[in-house]
Amino acid sequence: MSSENFLLARLSENFLLARLSQNFETLLQISNNNHDVIINVGDELNSKTFYAHSLILTSQSTYFKTALSSNWIKKDEDKIIFEKPNVSSKIFETILKHLYCGVVNLKEFTPLELLDLISSADEFMLPELMSFTESHLLSLADSWMNTDFFKVHLHAQKFSECKNLREFCVKKICKNPEIIFESNDFINLSEVMLIDLLKKDDFEMDEIELWKYVVQWGIHKCSTNLNGKNVNEWNDENFKELWEIIKNLVELIRFYDISIENFYNMVKPYSSMFPRDMFENLLWNYIMPQSNKHSRRKRLGFGPTTNARPFGQTTTTPSSGFGFGRQTTTTTAPSSGGFGFGRQTTTTTAPSSGGFGFGHQTTTTTAPSSGFGFGHQTTTTTAPSSSFGFGQIIIPDPPEEEDDDI
Repeated sequence: MSSENFLLARLSENFLLARLSQNFETLLQISNNNHDVIINVGDELNSKTFYAHSLILTSQSTYFKTALSSNWIKKDEDKIIFEKPNVSSKIFETILKHLYCGVVNLKEFTPLELLDLISSADEFMLPELMSFTESHLLSLADSWMNTDFFKVHLHAQKFSECKNLREFCVKKICKNPEIIFESNDFINLSEVMLIDLLKKDDFEMDEIELWKYVVQWGIHKCSTNLNGKNVNEWNDENFKELWEIIKNLVELIRFYDISIENFYNMVKPYSSMFPRDMFENLLWNYIMPQSNKHSRRKRLGFGPTTNARPFGQTTTTPSSGFGFGRQTTTTTAPSSGGFGFGRQTTTTTAPSSGGFGFGHQTTTTTAPSSGFGFGHQTTTTTAPSSSFGFGQIIIPDPPEEEDDDI
Protein backbone atom coordinates (compact mmCIF):
# COMPACT_ATOMS: atom_id res chain seq x y z
CA MET A 1 0.00 0.00 0.00
CA SER A 2 1.36 3.40 -0.97
CA SER A 3 1.88 6.05 1.69
CA GLU A 4 -0.91 8.12 0.13
CA ASN A 5 -3.38 5.23 0.32
CA PHE A 6 -2.27 4.48 3.88
CA LEU A 7 -2.94 8.07 4.91
CA LEU A 8 -6.39 8.02 3.31
CA ALA A 9 -7.18 4.76 5.11
CA ARG A 10 -6.20 6.27 8.45
CA LEU A 11 -8.26 9.40 7.83
CA SER A 12 -11.24 7.26 6.91
CA GLU A 13 -10.77 5.20 10.06
CA ASN A 14 -10.59 8.30 12.24
CA PHE A 15 -13.71 9.68 10.57
CA LEU A 16 -15.63 6.50 11.30
CA LEU A 17 -14.51 6.49 14.91
CA ALA A 18 -15.51 10.13 15.31
CA ARG A 19 -18.92 9.41 13.78
CA LEU A 20 -19.38 6.41 16.06
CA SER A 21 -18.44 8.54 19.07
CA GLN A 22 -20.99 11.18 18.08
CA ASN A 23 -23.71 8.57 17.73
CA PHE A 24 -23.05 7.23 21.19
CA GLU A 25 -22.98 10.75 22.62
CA THR A 26 -26.43 11.37 21.14
CA LEU A 27 -27.74 8.55 23.32
CA LEU A 28 -26.84 10.64 26.38
CA GLN A 29 -28.59 13.77 25.17
CA ILE A 30 -32.11 12.35 24.89
CA SER A 31 -34.24 10.86 27.63
CA ASN A 32 -36.20 8.53 25.35
CA ASN A 33 -33.20 6.46 24.34
CA ASN A 34 -34.31 2.97 25.37
CA HIS A 35 -32.31 3.36 28.56
CA ASP A 36 -32.58 0.93 31.43
CA VAL A 37 -30.59 2.84 34.07
CA ILE A 38 -31.60 6.11 35.75
CA ILE A 39 -28.72 7.75 37.58
CA ASN A 40 -29.29 10.55 40.10
CA VAL A 41 -26.15 12.48 41.04
CA GLY A 42 -25.36 15.43 43.31
CA ASP A 43 -27.00 16.58 46.51
CA GLU A 44 -30.54 17.88 46.96
CA LEU A 45 -29.60 21.45 46.07
CA ASN A 46 -27.62 20.58 42.97
CA SER A 47 -28.84 17.31 41.53
CA LYS A 48 -29.22 16.01 38.00
CA THR A 49 -30.62 12.87 36.41
CA PHE A 50 -28.88 10.91 33.65
CA TYR A 51 -30.31 8.13 31.49
CA ALA A 52 -27.89 5.38 30.56
CA HIS A 53 -27.63 1.82 29.32
CA SER A 54 -26.45 -0.98 31.56
CA LEU A 55 -24.85 -2.81 28.62
CA ILE A 56 -22.49 0.09 27.90
CA LEU A 57 -21.80 0.89 31.56
CA THR A 58 -20.93 -2.69 32.53
CA SER A 59 -18.77 -3.29 29.46
CA GLN A 60 -16.75 -0.11 30.04
CA SER A 61 -16.41 -0.03 33.81
CA THR A 62 -15.60 -2.77 36.31
CA TYR A 63 -17.25 -0.63 38.95
CA PHE A 64 -20.60 -0.60 37.15
CA LYS A 65 -20.25 -4.26 36.27
CA THR A 66 -20.24 -5.04 39.97
CA ALA A 67 -22.65 -2.33 41.14
CA LEU A 68 -25.39 -3.04 38.60
CA SER A 69 -25.29 -6.78 39.14
CA SER A 70 -25.92 -6.61 42.87
CA ASN A 71 -29.10 -8.05 44.26
CA TRP A 72 -29.69 -4.95 46.39
CA ILE A 73 -29.97 -2.47 43.49
CA LYS A 74 -33.11 -0.38 43.45
CA LYS A 75 -35.57 -0.82 40.56
CA ASP A 76 -38.59 1.07 39.32
CA GLU A 77 -40.45 -1.39 37.13
CA ASP A 78 -37.81 -2.39 34.59
CA LYS A 79 -35.48 0.56 35.26
CA ILE A 80 -32.46 0.43 37.56
CA ILE A 81 -32.31 3.44 39.90
CA PHE A 82 -28.75 4.38 40.79
CA GLU A 83 -27.97 7.10 43.36
CA LYS A 84 -24.60 8.88 43.49
CA PRO A 85 -24.91 11.97 45.74
CA ASN A 86 -21.16 12.37 46.31
CA VAL A 87 -20.43 13.18 42.64
CA SER A 88 -21.28 16.50 40.99
CA SER A 89 -23.27 16.59 37.77
CA LYS A 90 -20.33 18.17 35.88
CA ILE A 91 -17.98 15.41 36.96
CA PHE A 92 -20.41 12.58 36.24
CA GLU A 93 -21.34 13.94 32.83
CA THR A 94 -17.66 13.89 31.89
CA ILE A 95 -17.34 10.32 33.15
CA LEU A 96 -20.36 9.19 31.13
CA LYS A 97 -18.97 10.80 27.96
CA HIS A 98 -15.73 8.97 28.57
CA LEU A 99 -17.58 5.66 28.93
CA TYR A 100 -19.75 6.22 25.87
CA CYS A 101 -17.42 8.10 23.51
CA GLY A 102 -13.90 7.59 24.77
CA VAL A 103 -13.27 11.35 24.71
CA VAL A 104 -13.34 14.10 27.32
CA ASN A 105 -13.06 17.88 27.26
CA LEU A 106 -11.29 19.33 30.29
CA LYS A 107 -10.79 22.90 29.11
CA GLU A 108 -13.48 24.33 31.39
CA PHE A 109 -12.31 22.50 34.51
CA THR A 110 -10.54 24.36 37.31
CA PRO A 111 -7.56 22.68 39.03
CA LEU A 112 -9.72 21.77 42.04
CA GLU A 113 -12.41 20.30 39.77
CA LEU A 114 -9.73 18.24 38.08
CA LEU A 115 -8.77 16.87 41.49
CA ASP A 116 -12.42 15.88 42.03
CA LEU A 117 -12.44 14.22 38.62
CA ILE A 118 -9.35 12.20 39.54
CA SER A 119 -11.04 11.08 42.77
CA SER A 120 -14.22 10.06 40.94
CA ALA A 121 -12.31 8.32 38.16
CA ASP A 122 -10.53 6.32 40.84
CA GLU A 123 -13.85 5.41 42.46
CA PHE A 124 -15.32 4.29 39.14
CA MET A 125 -12.09 2.38 38.39
CA LEU A 126 -11.14 4.28 35.23
CA PRO A 127 -7.31 4.43 35.22
CA GLU A 128 -7.12 5.85 31.68
CA LEU A 129 -9.26 8.82 32.67
CA MET A 130 -7.14 9.34 35.79
CA SER A 131 -3.95 9.38 33.73
CA PHE A 132 -5.39 11.78 31.16
CA THR A 133 -6.65 14.15 33.85
CA GLU A 134 -3.34 13.98 35.72
CA SER A 135 -1.44 15.00 32.55
CA HIS A 136 -3.81 17.89 31.98
CA LEU A 137 -3.43 19.06 35.57
CA LEU A 138 0.36 18.99 35.23
CA SER A 139 0.12 21.15 32.12
CA LEU A 140 -1.70 23.75 34.24
CA ALA A 141 0.88 23.76 37.04
CA ASP A 142 1.54 27.49 36.79
CA SER A 143 -2.09 28.19 37.62
CA TRP A 144 -2.15 26.26 40.90
CA MET A 145 1.43 26.32 42.19
CA ASN A 146 0.92 29.41 44.36
CA THR A 147 -2.70 28.86 45.36
CA ASP A 148 -3.60 25.19 45.53
CA PHE A 149 -0.26 23.40 45.71
CA PHE A 150 -0.96 21.74 49.05
CA LYS A 151 -4.32 20.37 47.91
CA VAL A 152 -2.81 19.01 44.70
CA HIS A 153 0.06 17.43 46.61
CA LEU A 154 -2.35 15.89 49.12
CA HIS A 155 -4.44 14.36 46.31
CA ALA A 156 -1.35 13.06 44.54
CA GLN A 157 -0.35 11.20 47.72
CA LYS A 158 -3.69 9.39 47.86
CA PHE A 159 -3.59 7.69 44.49
CA SER A 160 -0.85 5.35 43.30
CA GLU A 161 -1.86 6.04 39.69
CA CYS A 162 -0.81 9.69 40.08
CA LYS A 163 2.88 8.89 40.17
CA ASN A 164 3.93 11.71 37.82
CA LEU A 165 1.95 14.31 39.75
CA ARG A 166 3.31 13.04 43.06
CA GLU A 167 6.93 13.14 41.85
CA PHE A 168 6.41 16.62 40.42
CA CYS A 169 5.13 17.92 43.77
CA VAL A 170 7.90 16.28 45.80
CA LYS A 171 10.60 17.71 43.52
CA LYS A 172 9.07 21.16 43.86
CA ILE A 173 9.02 20.86 47.65
CA CYS A 174 12.62 19.64 47.80
CA LYS A 175 13.74 22.55 45.62
CA ASN A 176 11.48 25.15 47.28
CA PRO A 177 10.49 23.87 50.76
CA GLU A 178 8.83 27.17 51.64
CA ILE A 179 5.95 26.21 49.33
CA ILE A 180 4.74 23.88 52.07
CA PHE A 181 6.67 24.76 55.23
CA GLU A 182 5.80 28.46 55.20
CA SER A 183 2.16 27.93 54.27
CA ASN A 184 -0.80 27.76 56.64
CA ASP A 185 -1.32 24.18 55.49
CA PHE A 186 2.00 22.97 56.91
CA ILE A 187 0.55 21.77 60.21
CA ASN A 188 -1.95 19.66 58.25
CA LEU A 189 0.78 17.54 56.68
CA SER A 190 0.57 13.91 57.72
CA GLU A 191 3.44 12.19 59.48
CA VAL A 192 3.83 9.89 56.46
CA MET A 193 4.27 12.87 54.12
CA LEU A 194 6.84 14.48 56.42
CA ILE A 195 8.77 11.23 56.76
CA ASP A 196 8.87 10.90 52.98
CA LEU A 197 10.32 14.42 52.68
CA LEU A 198 12.86 14.03 55.48
CA LYS A 199 14.26 10.91 53.82
CA LYS A 200 15.20 12.90 50.71
CA ASP A 201 18.90 13.65 50.23
CA ASP A 202 18.13 16.54 47.91
CA PHE A 203 15.87 18.40 50.33
CA GLU A 204 17.18 21.97 50.14
CA MET A 205 16.62 23.20 53.66
CA ASP A 206 19.14 23.70 56.42
CA GLU A 207 18.90 20.91 58.97
CA ILE A 208 18.28 23.26 61.89
CA GLU A 209 15.30 24.72 60.02
CA LEU A 210 13.92 21.21 59.55
CA TRP A 211 14.31 20.66 63.28
CA LYS A 212 12.37 23.84 64.09
CA TYR A 213 9.55 22.93 61.70
CA VAL A 214 9.30 19.40 63.10
CA VAL A 215 9.02 20.81 66.63
CA GLN A 216 6.44 23.36 65.45
CA TRP A 217 4.42 20.61 63.72
CA GLY A 218 4.55 18.46 66.87
CA ILE A 219 3.52 21.29 69.18
CA HIS A 220 0.37 21.86 67.10
CA LYS A 221 -0.49 18.17 67.54
CA CYS A 222 -0.12 18.22 71.32
CA SER A 223 -3.27 18.07 73.44
CA THR A 224 -1.89 20.82 75.69
CA ASN A 225 -1.64 24.27 74.15
CA LEU A 226 2.11 24.91 74.15
CA ASN A 227 2.11 27.64 71.50
CA GLY A 228 3.89 30.69 72.81
CA LYS A 229 4.83 28.97 76.07
CA ASN A 230 8.53 29.18 76.94
CA VAL A 231 10.09 25.74 76.72
CA ASN A 232 11.79 26.36 80.08
CA GLU A 233 8.31 26.38 81.64
CA TRP A 234 7.34 22.97 80.22
CA ASN A 235 6.81 20.04 82.55
CA ASP A 236 7.84 16.42 82.04
CA GLU A 237 4.45 15.50 80.58
CA ASN A 238 4.78 18.22 77.93
CA PHE A 239 8.15 16.86 76.79
CA LYS A 240 6.91 13.28 76.90
CA GLU A 241 3.86 14.02 74.75
CA LEU A 242 5.85 15.98 72.18
CA TRP A 243 8.41 13.18 71.92
CA GLU A 244 5.73 10.57 71.26
CA ILE A 245 4.39 12.75 68.42
CA ILE A 246 7.67 13.58 66.66
CA LYS A 247 10.06 10.75 67.58
CA ASN A 248 9.77 9.09 64.15
CA LEU A 249 10.62 12.41 62.51
CA VAL A 250 13.46 13.27 64.91
CA GLU A 251 15.20 10.04 63.94
CA LEU A 252 15.46 11.39 60.39
CA ILE A 253 16.99 14.74 61.38
CA ARG A 254 20.69 14.74 60.48
CA PHE A 255 21.94 16.48 63.60
CA TYR A 256 25.56 16.16 62.48
CA ASP A 257 24.73 18.81 59.86
CA ILE A 258 23.71 21.26 62.60
CA SER A 259 26.35 23.66 63.88
CA ILE A 260 27.33 23.46 67.54
CA GLU A 261 25.96 26.92 68.24
CA ASN A 262 22.56 26.08 66.71
CA PHE A 263 22.51 22.75 68.53
CA TYR A 264 23.06 24.50 71.85
CA ASN A 265 20.54 27.28 71.25
CA MET A 266 17.74 25.37 69.52
CA VAL A 267 18.08 21.64 70.29
CA LYS A 268 19.50 21.51 73.81
CA PRO A 269 16.43 23.29 75.34
CA TYR A 270 14.47 20.13 74.39
CA SER A 271 17.07 17.74 75.83
CA SER A 272 14.59 16.54 78.48
CA MET A 273 12.51 15.09 75.66
CA PHE A 274 15.24 12.82 74.26
CA PRO A 275 16.12 9.39 75.53
CA ARG A 276 19.34 9.88 77.52
CA ASP A 277 21.53 7.62 75.38
CA MET A 278 20.35 9.29 72.17
CA PHE A 279 21.15 12.78 73.40
CA GLU A 280 24.57 11.72 74.67
CA ASN A 281 25.31 10.22 71.25
CA LEU A 282 24.38 13.53 69.65
CA LEU A 283 26.81 15.33 71.98
CA TRP A 284 29.59 12.88 71.23
CA ASN A 285 29.16 13.66 67.55
CA TYR A 286 30.58 17.11 68.24
CA ILE A 287 33.50 15.73 70.20
CA MET A 288 34.38 12.97 67.77
CA PRO A 289 32.67 13.79 64.44
CA GLN A 290 32.37 10.89 62.04
CA SER A 291 33.13 11.65 58.40
CA ASN A 292 31.11 8.71 57.09
CA LYS A 293 27.74 10.23 58.02
CA HIS A 294 25.31 10.54 55.11
CA SER A 295 24.86 14.29 54.87
CA ARG A 296 22.25 16.30 53.02
CA ARG A 297 24.69 19.22 52.98
CA LYS A 298 27.05 17.40 50.62
CA ARG A 299 24.28 17.38 48.05
CA LEU A 300 23.68 21.08 48.63
CA GLY A 301 27.33 21.98 48.18
CA PHE A 302 28.08 22.86 51.82
CA GLY A 303 29.92 19.78 52.97
CA PRO A 304 30.11 18.61 56.58
CA THR A 305 31.64 20.93 59.18
CA THR A 306 34.30 19.37 61.43
CA ASN A 307 36.92 20.61 63.86
CA ALA A 308 34.99 23.83 64.36
CA ARG A 309 36.88 26.43 66.34
CA PRO A 310 35.35 27.84 69.53
CA PHE A 311 33.73 31.23 69.60
CA GLY A 312 36.04 33.89 71.04
CA GLN A 313 39.36 32.09 70.62
CA THR A 314 42.84 33.53 70.81
CA THR A 315 45.74 31.29 69.87
CA THR A 316 49.45 31.61 69.20
CA THR A 317 49.74 28.10 67.77
CA PRO A 318 47.20 25.83 66.10
CA SER A 319 44.34 24.74 68.33
CA SER A 320 40.92 23.21 68.06
CA GLY A 321 37.96 23.14 70.41
CA PHE A 322 34.26 23.58 70.86
CA GLY A 323 32.44 26.05 73.04
CA PHE A 324 29.24 27.97 73.44
CA GLY A 325 28.77 31.47 74.77
CA ARG A 326 31.79 33.35 76.07
CA GLN A 327 34.99 31.36 75.65
CA THR A 328 38.59 32.43 75.87
CA THR A 329 41.43 30.09 75.01
CA THR A 330 45.07 31.04 75.26
CA THR A 331 47.66 28.49 74.24
CA THR A 332 51.41 28.42 73.83
CA ALA A 333 51.36 24.84 72.59
CA PRO A 334 48.80 22.95 70.53
CA SER A 335 45.57 22.19 72.38
CA SER A 336 42.53 20.24 71.26
CA GLY A 337 39.03 19.36 72.28
CA GLY A 338 37.95 22.01 74.78
CA PHE A 339 34.18 21.66 74.68
CA GLY A 340 31.82 23.64 76.87
CA PHE A 341 28.49 25.41 77.04
CA GLY A 342 28.40 28.84 78.64
CA ARG A 343 31.44 30.77 79.77
CA GLN A 344 34.66 28.88 79.21
CA THR A 345 38.25 29.85 79.88
CA THR A 346 41.14 27.55 79.07
CA THR A 347 44.81 28.28 79.63
CA THR A 348 47.40 25.68 78.75
CA THR A 349 51.18 25.51 78.73
CA ALA A 350 51.24 21.96 77.48
CA PRO A 351 48.88 20.02 75.23
CA SER A 352 45.42 19.56 76.75
CA SER A 353 42.40 17.72 75.43
CA GLY A 354 38.79 16.99 76.12
CA GLY A 355 37.45 19.67 78.45
CA PHE A 356 33.70 19.21 78.10
CA GLY A 357 31.00 20.87 80.15
CA PHE A 358 27.75 22.82 80.36
CA GLY A 359 27.69 26.13 82.18
CA HIS A 360 30.69 28.05 83.54
CA GLN A 361 33.96 26.29 82.85
CA THR A 362 37.49 27.24 83.72
CA THR A 363 40.42 24.96 82.96
CA THR A 364 44.09 25.48 83.72
CA THR A 365 46.59 22.71 83.07
CA THR A 366 50.35 22.33 83.23
CA ALA A 367 50.29 18.80 81.84
CA PRO A 368 47.91 16.96 79.54
CA SER A 369 44.45 16.69 81.06
CA SER A 370 41.02 15.57 80.00
CA GLY A 371 37.72 16.53 81.60
CA PHE A 372 34.19 15.72 80.64
CA GLY A 373 31.25 16.78 82.70
CA PHE A 374 27.75 18.09 83.08
CA GLY A 375 27.18 20.28 86.09
CA HIS A 376 29.39 21.35 88.97
CA GLN A 377 32.89 19.90 88.93
CA THR A 378 36.16 21.03 90.42
CA THR A 379 39.43 19.46 89.29
CA THR A 380 43.04 20.44 89.81
CA THR A 381 45.59 18.57 87.77
CA THR A 382 49.34 18.61 87.30
CA ALA A 383 49.41 15.25 85.57
CA PRO A 384 47.03 13.56 83.12
CA SER A 385 43.54 13.26 84.60
CA SER A 386 40.02 12.42 83.46
CA SER A 387 36.78 13.43 85.09
CA PHE A 388 33.09 13.06 84.39
CA GLY A 389 30.23 14.78 86.19
CA PHE A 390 26.99 16.71 85.78
CA GLY A 391 26.83 20.41 86.52
CA GLN A 392 29.43 23.19 86.45
CA ILE A 393 33.09 22.50 85.72
CA ILE A 394 35.74 24.58 87.47
CA ILE A 395 39.41 23.70 87.18
CA PRO A 396 41.21 26.40 89.20
CA ASP A 397 44.53 28.03 88.48
CA PRO A 398 47.64 26.47 90.07
CA PRO A 399 49.43 28.48 92.81
CA GLU A 400 51.60 31.30 91.54
CA GLU A 401 55.35 30.68 91.67
CA GLU A 402 57.31 32.74 94.21
CA ASP A 403 59.63 35.40 92.89
CA ASP A 404 63.27 34.46 93.66
CA ASP A 405 64.19 38.16 93.87
CA ILE A 406 62.00 38.77 96.93
